[in-house]
Amino acid sequence: MSLASPLFRQILSTIKRLQKSCANFPVLFHLVPEAVIATHDWTDNVAELETLCFSVYQRLSRAVKRTMSRKIIETGEPTQAYFQEPLFTLSRPVTPTVLFSQHGQARSLDVLDRHTFLHVGYRFSSCGKWLLASCVDQRGESYDVGTWLTHDDVETSAVVQIWNFAARFARRANIEWRLVITKLGVLSASELDGKFFAPLSSRFSQFTQLIILAWIHHLSATVPLCRDIPPFHISILSADCTTSWSLLQNLPNNVGHQALPRRTSNKDSTKSLYVDVSTAATYLLYPTIRIPLAAPTTQHWAGASFIPDSEGAPVTDALPLLPVSTTILLHAPPKQAAAGATYPTLHIHLLHTLRSSGSSMAISDDVMHQEITRNYHELAVLAGVRGQGSDDYPLLPLHLAALEIMHDALRMEDTE
Repeated sequence: MSLASPLFRQILSTIKRLQKSCANFPVLFHLVPEAVIATHDWTDNVAELETLCFSVYQRLSRAVKRTMSRKIIETGEPTQAYFQEPLFTLSRPVTPTVLFSQHGQARSLDVLDRHTFLHVGYRFSSCGKWLLASCVDQRGESYDVGTWLTHDDVETSAVVQIWNFAARFARRANIEWRLVITKLGVLSASELDGKFFAPLSSRFSQFTQLIILAWIHHLSATVPLCRDIPPFHISILSADCTTSWSLLQNLPNNVGHQALPRRTSNKDSTKSLYVDVSTAATYLLYPTIRIPLAAPTTQHWAGASFIPDSEGAPVTDALPLLPVSTTILLHAPPKQAAAGATYPTLHIHLLHTLRSSGSSMAISDDVMHQEITRNYHELAVLAGVRGQGSDDYPLLPLHLAALEIMHDALRMEDTE
């Protein structure tokens, strides 16, 4: 059964009607693949069965009642709501961060910590017909996903849709959020050759600039009007998980180069430093240079071992975009890899920052970017433990991994 099946569309329409009729008492609908329950030997399918059980458990909503000294009249404010309670979440910091300020700060009516991250990710499907989005809080306690059909005005409509999605999620808690809105991936060569993105293939950098300018213009006009949300800080980012690194081995000692003299220190040189290389490790890199955003490679010889001489750059080529700063997550496999082996990486580019009136954020953009990168790694580990991570890209945090899974599902649908 495919997404284009009339029967499947009727099932989805019925589910939506039932969910609207049971708004006060939410009902969970979970579609189970036939292959999971039709097997006769459960021993060969234990992993898929556990994943199914975990997925259903994490989607169940728990009823939470408000504790009050006396009961409110029946026509008053509701005293019960339903919240997600996943299997695992990230713990709060052991030592809270205390900041001194001479100015009064906006009061928070929620139990969450001030300046908690709210991550929002989005991307386009390969066919260009769908806009995919997902969001999650800093500790992975609550998340949401959304899909919409794209319109003719791609940049503006996508920005408006994603902002409404993020603002609706932010209203769930009355705290000063740090919103992090991330565009996942770059348009591949096959996507640029498609019907939807064909007009943009000759102006990829211009299209990316239009997205950034659309965000800046929309946020500048919308943020001052958001009076129903506490003050917040916004960071616009771009993440690329398709670019890998190849680390070369050191040159041998007998190549004739003169060894540089080593500096002497007061530390005890007899002490040994042991590093465990039997398990995989993830490194956080903070380059001091500005790394341009990756552009799609459309040449047919991109994967060949021999690259022909350049015959001149096309007139449609444009200079790459330079972000404000870039951080990199690098995943190293266990033990020593062979020479020329590729290491998965996640490039996180900071494009723009903005804060609303009354925001108490006082840290620099560089520190903010580093904290976002560390939280990305934490959410990637959490996604792997929950079984919600991406097998192809283990460095993706929970919300970006959800985008990759949704993108793969739609891509498989297009090939059928």
